[in-house]
Amino acid sequence: MDSPLLSARVRRAFVWGSVLIVSAAAAAAASAFVISRSVPVKPMRYLEVTPALKLAPGERRADEFESFSLDNGRAAPRAGEPHTLSRTRATDLRPYLREIFDEYMTHPSRWRQGDVQQGVWYTEGHKRWASLAPDQQALVQAAAGKADPARWNPVIVLGRMAGAFGPIVLTNLTLAVLALLVIVVGTPDPASVIGQSLAWIGGPRLAQAFIRGRFSRGVRFVAGLGIVALLRDGLEEAVSRFVSAVMSRRV
Repeated sequence: MDSPLLSARVRRAFVWGSVLIVSAAAAAAASAFVISRSVPVKPMRYLEVTPALKLAPGERRADEFESFSLDNGRAAPRAGEPHTLSRTRATDLRPYLREIFDEYMTHPSRWRQGDVQQGVWYTEGHKRWASLAPDQQALVQAAAGKADPARWNPVIVLGRMAGAFGPIVLTNLTLAVLALLVIVVGTPDPASVIGQSLAWIGGPRLAQAFIRGRFSRGVRFVAGLGIVALLRDGLEEAVSRFVSAVMSRRV
C-alpha cells in the first residue's frame, strides 16, 4: 500500500474520530440536560411541618441552623466565618438532593446530620452507594424511593466522565503550551514547524490557513524578538554542551 495514501487515511481517521468524540459528548450533555429537566418535580413535604422564617422590617432575631457542604473537595469553614443565606441552583442540578433535604427536614429526629451529609455528597457523584453506611443508604432510599437512585443518572455519569477526563485535558493543554514555547524559542522559523505539524494532522489546507493567519504572524513576531533570540542561542549552546559531555563520557 502506498505510504502517502496510508498517511492521508490516518489523518482523515484522526480528524473524523475527534469530531465524532466531540459530537457524542455534546449529544450526551444535551440529553442529560433534557432528561434532568423533564423529570417531574416531587412536591416537598417539609413545608407542612417546618415553620416559615419571616422577619418584619428592622426586626432582628438569633436562630441556629444546620449546614451541609455541597462539595466534599473543599476545606471546612473556619470557626467564626460569616455565612449568608441565599438561594442556590445546586438543588436543581444534583439528582435527589432536594428529596434528601426534604426527608431530613420532614423527619429531623429520624436521621443524623452526619448521615445526611454523606447523602448530600452521594448526589454529586463522589460517593459510591457501596461506600455508604446502612443508615446513610436507608436515608437516600427513603428520600428517593429506591436503592442507589443516582447510579445511572445522566448528570452523575457526565460528572464522573468530566472528573476523569478533566485532568487528561488539562495535562494535554499544558504539554501543548510547553511544546509551543519550545518550538518558538528553539527554532528559527517556528511558523513553518507548526505549519508542517498541522499539515500532517489536518492536511495542507489547514496548514495554509495557519500560515496566512494572524496567529502565524504573531508567532513570527515573538520568534524575532531580541530576548527570544538570546534564549534560542543559550538553549543551543546548552544542548551542544550536554551532547558533547555525553559523547565524551562514551568515548
